[in-house]
Amino acid sequence: MKLVLYSLLFCFLNGNLLAQRNSFRYQTGLAHCFFDGTPIVNSADKVIFGESQYLNRSNGFQYQRILDNGTRLQVDMLTYNHYYRTYNFENLPALPDSILFPMLTFLSRQYFDIQFCFLRNKAINKALSFQYGLGPTFRLADYKYAPPITAEPGPGPILETPTSSMYPFDIGANARAEIAYSPVKWLTFFSQVNFVSLFFRFEDPFFLTTVPLKPATKPLQLNFPSRFDLSLRFGVGINF
Repeated sequence: MKLVLYSLLFCFLNGNLLAQRNSFRYQTGLAHCFFDGTPIVNSADKVIFGESQYLNRSNGFQYQRILDNGTRLQVDMLTYNHYYRTYNFENLPALPDSILFPMLTFLSRQYFDIQFCFLRNKAINKALSFQYGLGPTFRLADYKYAPPITAEPGPGPILETPTSSMYPFDIGANARAEIAYSPVKWLTFFSQVNFVSLFFRFEDPFFLTTVPLKPATKPLQLNFPSRFDLSLRFGVGINF
């Protein structure tokens, strides 16, 4: 019995008898460009970030399956959570947060993506390959925008500008290109560029009518949220 177990383990590690056509992956998006003036990473000038922000708080899990015709099917579950406050003057005054924060613009962008992608694989050598493809994207999102509080001149009451919120369900497509490196058959490191374009928006996921999305041309306040998302991702996968 031990001999059988050792033999199966040896075959698994060397990949001689078991075809490794599946892969479970973890990935993180180190940079996101939304083409709307918001920071790509949390290092832009004149920006205050909330606590516990690591880059863009972008993470995801992916399952990849090599189909019979050699095409690779990738299924992704991706999350993104980023909020920050912006200001338009060079030096922040030494004020407590309760007074300072109402002077700043607050932006919040959170979403959960389910993406499907069919990829072609081009082997560069035994360990390195290039993959590219496209597929559909479905996004549940939560957007918030709050400009600074405004006040009328004189001793009158402060007039607060209401916060704008959206909780849409978006439908679009993704296109991606990936470099994958497998030093051994059961392990893969990869770097991926993922471009998402959203076509239709359900203002409420329970409504049946959709709203076509068009690129905005105004500054940040009117161009948020964007219909585009270009991300640079890195990750590791276990193949079996």
